[in-house]
Amino acid sequence: MAELSPREPYFENRKGEVTELRAALKNIDVQRDKIKYRTAVQKVIGYMTLGLDVSSLFSEMMMASATTDLVQKKLVYLYIREQAESNKDIAILMISTLTKDAMDDNPMIRGLALRTMCELKLPDLLEYIKEPLLQGLKDRSAYVRKIAAMGTVKIFQFAPDIIKDPSVLEQLRGLIKDDDGQVFFNAIFALEEILADEAGIQLDKDIVQTIVHRLHTVNEWSQCLLLSILTRYNPAGQEEVIALLNSLDDRLKHANKGVSMAAAKLFLIFTKDTLFLRNDVYNRLRAPLISVVSSPSPELSFTALPALLMVFKGRAHLLSKQFKSFYIRESDPGYLKNLKLVTLTEVVTESNMESILSELRYCAMDPDASVAEMGIKCIGKIGKDHPLASDKSLELLIGLLESNLDHVTAYVFDAIKEILSKMKIHGNYIAAKMISYWDKVTDHQSGKAALIWILGEFGEGISNSPYILEKLLDNIDQENTAEVKLALLNAGVRLFFQRPPEFQHVLGRIFSHLVEDETNIDVRDRAMFYYRCLKTDVNKAQELLSKGRRMIEDCHAKKTLFESEEGIMLKDLNTLEGSRLIAY
Repeated sequence: MAELSPREPYFENRKGEVTELRAALKNIDVQRDKIKYRTAVQKVIGYMTLGLDVSSLFSEMMMASATTDLVQKKLVYLYIREQAESNKDIAILMISTLTKDAMDDNPMIRGLALRTMCELKLPDLLEYIKEPLLQGLKDRSAYVRKIAAMGTVKIFQFAPDIIKDPSVLEQLRGLIKDDDGQVFFNAIFALEEILADEAGIQLDKDIVQTIVHRLHTVNEWSQCLLLSILTRYNPAGQEEVIALLNSLDDRLKHANKGVSMAAAKLFLIFTKDTLFLRNDVYNRLRAPLISVVSSPSPELSFTALPALLMVFKGRAHLLSKQFKSFYIRESDPGYLKNLKLVTLTEVVTESNMESILSELRYCAMDPDASVAEMGIKCIGKIGKDHPLASDKSLELLIGLLESNLDHVTAYVFDAIKEILSKMKIHGNYIAAKMISYWDKVTDHQSGKAALIWILGEFGEGISNSPYILEKLLDNIDQENTAEVKLALLNAGVRLFFQRPPEFQHVLGRIFSHLVEDETNIDVRDRAMFYYRCLKTDVNKAQELLSKGRRMIEDCHAKKTLFESEEGIMLKDLNTLEGSRLIAY
């Protein structure tokens, strides 16, 4: 016999009580006493919420629904909704009671009965549900109407043909004009779900005006959804756009950040083809977005920063004065610190360049290795993307090298490589200075590969560069990463073209190992390609490899230019996907 889990003895002891409850529910004296009857029903619900099997009490609970006690009726209908699928044959008998309650004078009972019918999900009952549902959509009580509107969605999930009937859809469209805000929203939500295959509810000027004027009557979650629906509307002209934006301007300053972000997305979409309006929208969005980013909640800041980056990408001048809002705090978690550092890199201008670089230098010395790495990468990116900042960035990075912080040295090499790949100035001086730090990156493959790349680029001016490469070759058998080996191959070939007599022997050793002994197929194929090119014609090989190098650099330059002009992807703004793309 299998060992009982800790919960099983508990349930075993309760099985006798289920039998006692059945007896109590059948007892005439209990049924005559409203308090005792309600207490017995409450115990059934209590056991059900604990996970105990109370399906055997379905008949007794069904009889308990015939009461004028509203609390007891709610409890019974809750039980029926949960247990109907396991008692399908008996549940059919409930339809007459539910239909009767759907016509009760009390709107609470009518709404309760309608909600229960819509949640039974029994195909055999569908023919009985449609008429009460239609009656509920035009009920005199707003409570019943809002339940009926949501009931259409519940039935649509397992019987779409009944709900897509023109009579039902027409009733739902009529509820858009309902005086009650919740009924109005439920009708729109239901039509969105039902017509999802047809791109949702069809928006016209009349419906849009209704949504805009009724927006303040619903809760924040509903406002977010309605603003999202409005993004599909195509205004007739600039006058209509301006009128809509003026009507929704207060949503940008809403206390709920979700509403303000949804409004920001709507504003950007409505003005995507109108330059003078778009510039005004950027000025309006700046304060609300920075307000969200400055929130004391790190989770809220983390979700708002990607939106701000998407909106203002390529428009750093609009945030140049607010850059201190993105400085990291000691209390910020690591994931938020990294994203703030990325944001700082995007808002660099000539006026704030020095201040941001100083902040990044401070972050580069953070005890958290991931934050330090990101800070150093950002310094490198600024130096690469902003010619005026290249000298200052290199100065900071060399200063970090001289600080003898082992955990940042390898990242500094990567950052310096990024700058020197675009800015060749001072390359020989920096390369000669960095060679002395070789021993500090022996365990960091990316930093080692970056240092070898720098040696290959500027080794022509370093007198002992052949001996440095030879020293690396002495330990190449212990090197098991393709990144370092490819860097060594590229550096050897490049320096051979610059100083053939000194590097011929070194290059021969590189080919000997990478062609004959190398197991990584990518590295071996690259080495074979270089070897055959050089063996065929050295001059042609130099010309071929130089052209290939220029083509790669041009492709990177065009990609960067394209990305800066592409602007934001509006469809991803204020979505999880948009946050993921920026944050990771």
